[in-house]
Amino acid sequence: MLQGKPDTVIAETMTDTKGAFQFQNLADGRFRLLVLSIGYRRAEYTVVTANSGARSLAIGIKVDPFNLDEICAGTCPPPPSGVITGSIMCTGQAGLVPPEMELSLTDSASRHLRAIAPVDTRGHFELSRLPLGAWRLEVYQRATVLSVLYLRLIRDTVDAVNVRLPCR
Repeated sequence: MLQGKPDTVIAETMTDTKGAFQFQNLADGRFRLLVLSIGYRRAEYTVVTANSGARSLAIGIKVDPFNLDEICAGTCPPPPSGVITGSIMCTGQAGLVPPEMELSLTDSASRHLRAIAPVDTRGHFELSRLPLGAWRLEVYQRATVLSVLYLRLIRDTVDAVNVRLPCR
């Protein structure tokens, strides 16, 4: 969505399957580009259009899913209660915690995103309310995947994971 004056929508568009988008017939000027998608953080960019010949813009958005609980009528099954906890440390650096760490948990088979978790200053993380099954845990630092772990949660108790990464 492009905005000119505050709260004035000038144009809207959607991305194609590869994430490309296009606005047609824009006048020269300064615009605010809002990028909105369910499961991602809202992103805002200032775009200046001019007859300079520039025709493309690369943007990025961060995953920020939210969970909607299942709706059921009658007797509902108990909510999932499995928990995956662990810690992340650097090897060779006296066990330092890498800065700006995040985790994403996806279903191993479908790769559907289930949760995102931060890593605290001591390197610990916790992912809770999980159903039993196979999971894919990705460790990120500043949007770069550092490690991928495949886990199987076989009981509704803690499945501890300790990750040691070669950090710089």
